[in-house]
Amino acid sequence: MKCANNKELNNVLYKWFIRKRSEEVSLSLIMIQQKALNFNCKLGGSKEFQASSGWLEKFKNRHGIPQLSIVGEKLSSDIEAGNSFIAELQDLIVKKQLCADQIYNCHETGLYWRALPTKTLAEKMKLLLQAGKR
Repeated sequence: MKCANNKELNNVLYKWFIRKRSEEVSLSLIMIQQKALNFNCKLGGSKEFQASSGWLEKFKNRHGIPQLSIVGEKLSSDIEAGNSFIAELQDLIVKKQLCADQIYNCHETGLYWRALPTKTLAEKMKLLLQAGKR
């Protein structure tokens, strides 16, 4: 495994990365690149350093950093607010005498209500039959 050209930048950036992940901060590739450029400037590194995609890939490989997909909203959630909401919802269910069929999750519907399909699929045979009836 090849060592980093700028070991000080590599070490400082990796420590920053570990600290942020321990705080459960979600980090994008661009954020890491920007932080690398920032640290490089502060450390008086090469002015030609660009934190390119290739550099980032090598940094990730050196430290065994995989890129994972985040499923759901775990990293952005407020646990206390969630627990409070659960208690309020349970009280509302009892108060309004709601059944399970009246409760559903639609937290992302606002994003998609206008995104109705403009096209649909149909069976080829039905189309041929309808065309023949005209």
